[in-house]
Amino acid sequence: MRLHRLRLKDFRGTVERELVFPTEGVVVVEGANEVGKTSLLEALDLLLTEKDTSTKSAVRSVKPVGRDVGSEVEAEMSTGPYRFTYRKRWNRSTETVLTVHEPRAEQLTGVPAHERVRQILADTLDDGLWKALRMMQAAPLSQVPLSGSGALTAALDAAAGEVNDGGRSDSLVEAVEREYLRLHTATGRPTGALRSALEELAAARQRAEEAERAVEDAGRDVERHAVLSAEVVELEGSRAAAAHDVRDLSARWEAAEELRARAEGAARAAVDARREYERVRHQRDVRAELVADAARREAAVSMLTATVEVQQESVKGTAALLAGHDSRREALQAEVTAAGVAADSARAAADRLEDLAELDRLQLRLDRVERLAARAEEAERAVTAAPVDAATLRAVEDAAAAVDVAIARQSGAAARLVLEALTAVRVTLDGAEVQLAAGEGREVPVAEPVEVLVPDLLRVGVLPGSAGDDLGDSVREARRVLTGRLADAGADGVPEARRLHEQRRLAENELSLVRRQLAEELAASAGKHNADPAELLRRQVRALRERLGAAGPEDATPAPDGAQVREEARTAQQAHASARSGLDAAEAARAGCREQLTAQQVELARGQSAVQAAEAELGDVRARLATAREQVADADLDSRVERCASLVAAAADEEALLLRRLGEADADSLRPRLTNARDVVTRLEHDLATRQQELASVTARLEVVGSLGRQQQLDDARTALAVAERQSATLTARAEAARLLRETLLSHREESRRQYVAPYREQVTRLGRIVFGSDFAVDVDNELRILSRTRSGTTVPFDALSSGAKEQLGIIARLACAAIVHERDGVPVLVDDALGYSDPERLRRVGAVLSVAAASAQVIVLTCTPDRYRSVGSAHVISLRDDRRPREAEQQALLG
Repeated sequence: MRLHRLRLKDFRGTVERELVFPTEGVVVVEGANEVGKTSLLEALDLLLTEKDTSTKSAVRSVKPVGRDVGSEVEAEMSTGPYRFTYRKRWNRSTETVLTVHEPRAEQLTGVPAHERVRQILADTLDDGLWKALRMMQAAPLSQVPLSGSGALTAALDAAAGEVNDGGRSDSLVEAVEREYLRLHTATGRPTGALRSALEELAAARQRAEEAERAVEDAGRDVERHAVLSAEVVELEGSRAAAAHDVRDLSARWEAAEELRARAEGAARAAVDARREYERVRHQRDVRAELVADAARREAAVSMLTATVEVQQESVKGTAALLAGHDSRREALQAEVTAAGVAADSARAAADRLEDLAELDRLQLRLDRVERLAARAEEAERAVTAAPVDAATLRAVEDAAAAVDVAIARQSGAAARLVLEALTAVRVTLDGAEVQLAAGEGREVPVAEPVEVLVPDLLRVGVLPGSAGDDLGDSVREARRVLTGRLADAGADGVPEARRLHEQRRLAENELSLVRRQLAEELAASAGKHNADPAELLRRQVRALRERLGAAGPEDATPAPDGAQVREEARTAQQAHASARSGLDAAEAARAGCREQLTAQQVELARGQSAVQAAEAELGDVRARLATAREQVADADLDSRVERCASLVAAAADEEALLLRRLGEADADSLRPRLTNARDVVTRLEHDLATRQQELASVTARLEVVGSLGRQQQLDDARTALAVAERQSATLTARAEAARLLRETLLSHREESRRQYVAPYREQVTRLGRIVFGSDFAVDVDNELRILSRTRSGTTVPFDALSSGAKEQLGIIARLACAAIVHERDGVPVLVDDALGYSDPERLRRVGAVLSVAAASAQVIVLTCTPDRYRSVGSAHVISLRDDRRPREAEQQALLG
């Protein structure tokens, strides 16, 4: 098979694209991801396998997104003696068109075109080889399935030496295989002429068995005719006897039913008599109950009237007692009012004394708070006047210490001027006069320029070195910082700063003490809502003064003794409470009496209502009794009861007599017996009709059998069976011979596989040495699988090789197969972006292998990484670009 041209239109993201391929050599189709490279292989597979009406997901998924158009694929290819152009459109406006160019022109459309291509491919294309010579990027790195390829097997047979049978082009194995498959399926089941012979033998046996069964059935029908005739006569006699039983039982059943009707009438008459007796007796009982009820109600009215009279006397006594309680309550209320006035006056006097005392206490606390507030303000002013706090003093002392350290460093590092007086002398050091006695010495550090003057005799100037200058700068900087700190503190020196700090500390201690005392005073006076305690004290003092009067407590009349006033208030309160308790007791007694009177009045009303109700009910009963007596007198009711009792006894005797006669007639068993007798007649009539119908059928069959000649049919069937057995035995023997010959040849062929594996191994070795070196070798089994690779004397199993080595051997195996298979039976080698695991050096070597192996084969490589295949020197390159707009089909001139 060779692919010459492929065109896609509206296929996934491809708007329209056409590619032309050479019949031999390597074609590299390169392009970016999602440009449609893999879609080329998918389109070719769908073209060759799926009908244009297919609704499979694989077909639906190639429809372009967002466009309602059909997906179209067209290919021109050759396979065997055929060269044709094949086009299909799916999903919308479906279409299939086939144009065969060679060996003779054909034009087909629709399903016939699809079936014709399937037939051409089945006759000329090795499907196993077509799938095996693909190497897809997403596929696992496994062995190439080559053992099932008929084209490869034929090529290896030819390479190993073909066995001819009488000059025919097919090998002997293929001829035997054809003969075997003419009589057997691939799985060994009979087919063709052998299957037809076996089926004809089974049919002949079935016809012979059916003829034998027909003759046996005729004999059984004769026997069955005699049996059925006897059964019909017997059933007719049984039916007549059963009909007589039905007539006799029917007459007895009618007589019994008449007795049953009379007995039921007597039962109804007895029921009516008992019902009338019960009615009359009930009427007599109701009359007696009315008489008794009237007597009971007369007694109840008398008893209720006596009870009401007693209740009326009790109500009069309780009302008189309640009037006495009312008089006592009025007297006690006047006493409570007088005691209350006296208690209020005494309590007012006691409250005034308490307000005066509270005013004095609050005024004293307010005075203390105001004095403490003044002291706090004075202490705050003292703190403000002394600005040197602890931090400021610490900064001054740190600066003074830094000056001392700088001077010490200067003194330690500076030169020293030593003066020693030989006689008493007065000298001047830096402007200061110094008197030195004889033998007295003086040592002066020279940190700064020093001038020594001996009056009228000598002036000596001593200058420090460069190191002294630096230390002098440090001393001056430290003194400048100290001066700034003292200025900030407002002090002339460090002692003054310490004094100012001590003054501030004492003021702060005084302020803290005063604030704590003030907080303690105010805490006792703090109110709700976070009010100012001092202001709260002032408001309380003003409120007390206003309550005591505008004149103020100092202008009031001298207050009496507080204890006496409080004692008088307590006595007045007790007297008021005692009077109130007496009033409460009187109120309670009056309420109890009132409650008792109310209860007695309620009971009296109830009694009076009960008397009235009882009198009304008694009048109603007397009226009903009078009405009943007007209708029927008491004596007439008694005679009616006796007469109805005699009628009930007579009706019961009549009912008992009829029931006894009905029992003697056995009416309960007559009904099921009559029903069963009728069922027996029905069953016998059905059985008789069934036997008569079967007898007629058997008679008709016997008449037909007499004219068919079944014995002749049995003889003919046995003769046909003998002929079928001879033909089946002949074909079975031929099929068995073909099977035995096939197994023998296949056994020999399996033995020879070890010989024709050699050409495949040689091709793999030849191509593999280009990649792996001259010491490369492989071990191949009878299934054409690579078992191991040997290199530099080291043999590694295939499964243990690296991914790159497996990938490279996969391409070599496919190329070796393509080189061995005859061009007439070959298929293109398709590589989809493989060699992703190979290093640059191996890529160059694989490129050389592709160039060598593709001299007699068609190799199509799809890649998104063109650098992988730059080393294929003889490659024809087709560059794809992402084209989302309709454009003219692009073609690549690839032939020279």
